[in-house]
Amino acid sequence: MTNDQLDEMHEEAKKGVKVSCDDYHPHSARDGCLSGDPMAIAVCVLCEELRKVRRGLGELCKNVGVVPES
Repeated sequence: MTNDQLDEMHEEAKKGVKVSCDDYHPHSARDGCLSGDPMAIAVCVLCEELRKVRRGLGELCKNVGVVPES
């Protein structure tokens, strides 16, 4: 899945949720800040996790001198 596809899927899922957290912090699905359609929340969590993993892999590749495939 490309980053563009991931973004598109996340944007579509966000239409079925809303932020239901009153705490002052960056809201995320992974932190349980959303309410609404359970499937849309699950998709948002998945998208956030995939982005986190991709960032980590990118840093790892950078640190060991490997150029990841696009």
